[in-house]
Amino acid sequence: MQFTMLINQVFNGTTVSLLEMLDAKEERQAIQQRLITKYPQATLLSITLNIPGEVKNSIVLEQFFNQQLNELQSLYQDKVIEQSVFNKFTGNEAFLVIEMEPLRLKKQLIEFEESQPVRRILDLDVLYLNNQELTVVSRKDYRLPSRRCLVCEQDAKICGRERKHSVEAIQQKIIELLSSST
Repeated sequence: MQFTMLINQVFNGTTVSLLEMLDAKEERQAIQQRLITKYPQATLLSITLNIPGEVKNSIVLEQFFNQQLNELQSLYQDKVIEQSVFNKFTGNEAFLVIEMEPLRLKKQLIEFEESQPVRRILDLDVLYLNNQELTVVSRKDYRLPSRRCLVCEQDAKICGRERKHSVEAIQQKIIELLSSST
């Protein structure tokens, strides 16, 4: 699917407040906890998009999310036990409970993410139950490469913490990635 759009198409949606984003994060964590408690031997894949700014969802972002979700569902169709998908103004969210070892899944998802530049917009978190605690598979814990900044290719955590790039610069990069995807 070719995306040719301007900033007002990609980021044309309902603006979201910080409080609404915090509420959405809390709801997401509750869903994650419920699913992993229901399936303690499984691994949970939590899918969202990394979208800066006050608009977290639009028709273009929803189409991209659904396209990527469909590909992930196809890849893991024989291993998915349960799934939940939400289209919210605070952003699209999907949760896939998968029968697979967490590190193996994380490594496969990094390959999936890196197979197309536009997939770097995806936030693919792998969670599992470890001693009754919900645990996120960290790239660092397993000596996996850190996530790269969309704008400058440096460590994304450092760029985010130091606010090296404006929201507009990151949004422009997202538009470029979406526009160049096929």
